Amino acid sequence: MRLNTGHGLDPVVTDTLRAALSGEKARFQALFFVYYASFSGFAVFRNVYLEEMGMSGSAMGQIGFLMTATGVAVQPLWGVLSDYFRAERPVLILGAVASAVALLSYPVAAGLAAPFVLVAVGTAVYSAARAPIVPIANGLVLSRGYDYGGVRAFGSIAFGIGSLGFGFLVAALGTASIVYFYVGGTAVLVAIVLSVSGGADAEDGESDADAEPESGEPDAGAEPAADGGDGESVATDGEKAEEASLSEAVRALVTNVDFLVVLAVGFLVGFAIRGGSAYFSVYMRAVGAGVVLGPWSLSPDAVTGLSWAVKTAFEAVAFVYAVRLSWSYRSFLLVGGVAVTVPNLVYGLTGQPWAIIAVQSASGLGYGLYYVAIVNLVYVVASDRVTSTAQTVMTGAGIGFGGAVGQVAGGELMDLVGVQEMYFYLAAVGFAGAAVAALVRQEGSIGDGSRAV
Repeated sequence: MRLNTGHGLDPVVTDTLRAALSGEKARFQALFFVYYASFSGFAVFRNVYLEEMGMSGSAMGQIGFLMTATGVAVQPLWGVLSDYFRAERPVLILGAVASAVALLSYPVAAGLAAPFVLVAVGTAVYSAARAPIVPIANGLVLSRGYDYGGVRAFGSIAFGIGSLGFGFLVAALGTASIVYFYVGGTAVLVAIVLSVSGGADAEDGESDADAEPESGEPDAGAEPAADGGDGESVATDGEKAEEASLSEAVRALVTNVDFLVVLAVGFLVGFAIRGGSAYFSVYMRAVGAGVVLGPWSLSPDAVTGLSWAVKTAFEAVAFVYAVRLSWSYRSFLLVGGVAVTVPNLVYGLTGQPWAIIAVQSASGLGYGLYYVAIVNLVYVVASDRVTSTAQTVMTGAGIGFGGAVGQVAGGELMDLVGVQEMYFYLAAVGFAGAAVAALVRQEGSIGDGSRAV
């Protein structure tokens, strides 16, 4: 946070604080804050929990792959359903509730001699249910014209606070606490979702189908609703046109070169990020990354939480200030992709806790730049008709599928070469993903407000 002696706080900071106190934007900020705070414990310590159940690195990788791949498979379906029925809020609520119930399978499985099958089933349901939450929330934020970084930063702040807190809570309350905190968080999330308006139609106060001319007379160009001879209604020309419009928009999206490049970048960089972060808590225990400060000492789990907190603090700064940079989308993705990959290289070279903590600054800044760019670029190249579809496909088929493969590869490599050496391979894939970003052709930058279609 910068101080300006002549004008008080930096304008971006004051705008963010002001937005947090009033209006619907504040509700979206709260939505991201609650979701990421409740999810942080499970994200950071999931594999530690599985390790305590007696699972190998290979088994952890299979669970990680199942969790991410299931989301990849269903995310496009969620996006199309949400766009077709204009049902963003019902989808968010259903996803939150169902994912919370499914995650309760973990503490039940922990008491079994062979927990893998129950954990696998619970993971698949959990993943399928939570898959639409973030991408659909992203689309709602962008469709309202809000600064995405200023909203998403609250998620990063929450993830940092949550991961730091869970570093101590896991030691005090047990690893199962990560599940119960997620369940509690979803109840708050549902309340927040109910407080926000629906899609674009809800904002206007009426749907296009119900709108009438100002004169109050029926639109002369409108076709009467078709009706079958036996009283059954059939599709109107307007409904057929709506379906055709959606089909054409989807076709244009999946043939857009920049969209395909973004999917490739998301896959490769997602491979490196998720493959590394999934095993980070296991790695910290393996290298004994505890810290002693005089009479005080921090366990590897506590240092894991501290590392995530540092990362997300820098991530939040990047989310808030990214809009002020006039870089091209290509530059955002290149710099961000390299920065998020550098920590994997450091993990492979050293297990010194202070080096690990220090490199989180690059990881956080890089992730903020990379993620803001990839979300905004997908929004720019997609039409209004497929906003949710574009975000879910990008999150699923790009970042999600890359992360799924990365977790499987990471688990196999951990068993084969060791958890520390594994990070060299992940770094190589991440750097390759950053290089692919050079193929992006879209002009303009974040915050210019233009769309390609």
